[in-house]
Amino acid sequence: MSAILSRISRLALVGAVLAPPIGLLAQKPVAPTFEVAAINPAAPITAQLTSGNLANLRVGLNVTDARVDIGFMSLADLLPRAFRVQPYQVSGPAWLSEQRFDIHATIPQGATREQVPEMLQALLAERFGMVTHTESRPLPVYELVVGKDGSKLLEATEEPGPLPEPKADEVVVGAGENQIRVSRGGGPNPASAGVRVTTGRSSMDVKLGDNGMIQLDVSRMTMPELVQVLTTFAGRPVIDKTGLTSSYKVRLELPLAELASLVRLSGLGGLAGAGGIGALPGGASPANTASDPGGSSMFQAVERLGLKLESKRSPVDVVVVDKMEKNPTAN
Repeated sequence: MSAILSRISRLALVGAVLAPPIGLLAQKPVAPTFEVAAINPAAPITAQLTSGNLANLRVGLNVTDARVDIGFMSLADLLPRAFRVQPYQVSGPAWLSEQRFDIHATIPQGATREQVPEMLQALLAERFGMVTHTESRPLPVYELVVGKDGSKLLEATEEPGPLPEPKADEVVVGAGENQIRVSRGGGPNPASAGVRVTTGRSSMDVKLGDNGMIQLDVSRMTMPELVQVLTTFAGRPVIDKTGLTSSYKVRLELPLAELASLVRLSGLGGLAGAGGIGALPGGASPANTASDPGGSSMFQAVERLGLKLESKRSPVDVVVVDKMEKNPTAN
């Protein structure tokens, strides 16, 4: 779901008033590292779901104060977060998505949560022997633009607030800023009422619509979040060219057969599942092998929003995994 998607920030370096000695100019800044980090294989998700204590379920990356908790994530899930890129910008072997880990780490004094991606890079290099390089590759992409008749999106005017106490019929998964609540959706017909998923900043109603279509109603979504959803279904990168900067109410209607793709939005997918480059034998990209689905249900769903997907070919920076061990060194 878009609400648990990752947030990207940049730090600007300010030059010193007095020039340092020549020897210091040649030194590279030291990358931040976690003070302490424990890496363990994750328990099967089925065991966690049947434990009866869903409040302690940890899935995804959660940062609170000086603590970083990572639950049930594969190396394929961690790499995009470590390098501040999208899953399709990572090239590596398919096995990166197989083993899942729980990681508990402490941010050192003086460091900030904005530096967590760089700390993840250092952790992967130290404990998994990761070696990477970055290169530009020409890839087929879709550009998301406003349609000729203008956007039909409605702005989400209500500001998100803290979640109230859970209701008796709500299932609470996780805690803190990663908390998700699941309840039966509203509606007079229980068979078609669907499910409501709520987080601290938005809600999503999922129900079965006409002709076997799944209807998704999201209370607030930005264009960067929408293109991540569309990338999941498109099989190639989707780039935002709309110029729309607000949060919007979004309704998407997609075939029931594609519902499994929504699982990837939670960060549980791998390179192969999320359209990552290099997930196919010989390093072939799913984006390069997919045919243009023009006129498909996804394209129609986008057009109903007053938007349009245009097929292009564009250079994309890709993080290439040259070396990675399957298991970390001991804690």
